Amino acid sequence: MYAPRLRLDPDSTHTLTPVWHIELAFRVVAGGRLIYPRLRIPYYDPRLGAPRLAVADWGQLRAHDPRPLRILEAVGLVGALVLLAALARVCVGAIGVWLCRRRWQRIAQRGDSRALLRAWRHDLARGAPEAQTLRGWARSLRCGSQPLLHQELEALIRAEEQRRYAPVAPSAQVSPGPGKVKLADEVG
Repeated sequence: MYAPRLRLDPDSTHTLTPVWHIELAFRVVAGGRLIYPRLRIPYYDPRLGAPRLAVADWGQLRAHDPRPLRILEAVGLVGALVLLAALARVCVGAIGVWLCRRRWQRIAQRGDSRALLRAWRHDLARGAPEAQTLRGWARSLRCGSQPLLHQELEALIRAEEQRRYAPVAPSAQVSPGPGKVKLADEVG
């Protein structure tokens, strides 16, 4: 127990019956049910003209050690940070998928075969085994876990395949020169 602190109430300094505030501090050394100390304060009662004894009894209280609560708070804080990090990772992944799909939709809507071929050549240069053909590469494209190939992109790939791989139309075929036909007749 610490020394008591006596203080005169500032509102009662100019009255005939001054009021004193007495502060008693004590330190709890063990958790559980504690009983406040009973105070016996002797004083002089002017009405009776005799000394009296004032008894202050405040009952009991329950004290607990706050350290386990601090540990629980720390565990809760760490758990909240882990959840926040997981949520941030999911959000970043979702935004990445959205940006990827948006990029490819823009390429498909614009019919930008240059951008399509640039991306294909980039994967081909990296040595991606699925990039051997344009269609095989397009089937392997993914944004997140979802396949990327959709109708507009499929149409762009089909047009590019026809442009690159389709046989030349008969009207556009070049006739062989006269020297080549003569050589073919001599060989054949």
